[in-house]
Amino acid sequence: MNIFKLYDQFIGDLNPIGICQDKGNLWENFLIAERLKHNAYNGSLAKGYFWRTLSQQEIYYVEWITQITPK
Repeated sequence: MNIFKLYDQFIGDLNPIGICQDKGNLWENFLIAERLKHNAYNGSLAKGYFWRTLSQQEIYYVEWITQITPK
């Protein structure tokens, strides 16, 4: 059983994964969580931000990486 079906059982949505209404949201959440874990594990200085278009139709995940220059 994959994590998507486990979530769907929890909320009571037992439709096949191909027609679930929230599969895009779950996928995006999974990818961002994995990216945050990757950055934490590697000690990255990247900061994550969410950016939405002016028409409020799309959310993008953007990372800003601060580089420290040696003295």
